[in-house]
Amino acid sequence: MALIKCTECSKDISDKATNCINCGAPITAKKEKLIQCAKCGSTELTSQKKGFSGGKALGGAVLTGGVGLLAGTIGSKKINITCLKCGHRFKPGEDKVGKKRKEKKEKKEQEELNKSIRENPGKWLMFIILLGCLLGYCNSCL
Repeated sequence: MALIKCTECSKDISDKATNCINCGAPITAKKEKLIQCAKCGSTELTSQKKGFSGGKALGGAVLTGGVGLLAGTIGSKKINITCLKCGHRFKPGEDKVGKKRKEKKEKKEQEELNKSIRENPGKWLMFIILLGCLLGYCNSCL
């Protein structure tokens, strides 16, 4: 049992009480914040921890030898959450708020890139020409 303050009279009361014993004010219970699927809003979720990846280990071993076997452990401690209702998969902390923050950050980065292009068109034009030459699209460079 823990003591909390009454919102009306500010006296200490039990957290299990439904009404304050001093003033009679009703005690409102705090709602639990449940994790929800960002796609469908369901609370029917399951989580699993990623394990050792044989594919990554094989690829690492082929490229670098025995030490490459350690590549199979990359990402093995990550946790994935799967919605049982719609099958949507996401990482802990990814929710609607996180998604909006990510979209806002991407929009800001795009605006900064557009501003950079407007302020320095010559630099970007030179970059595009060099890229075209490297890819073989420029006839004068061949």
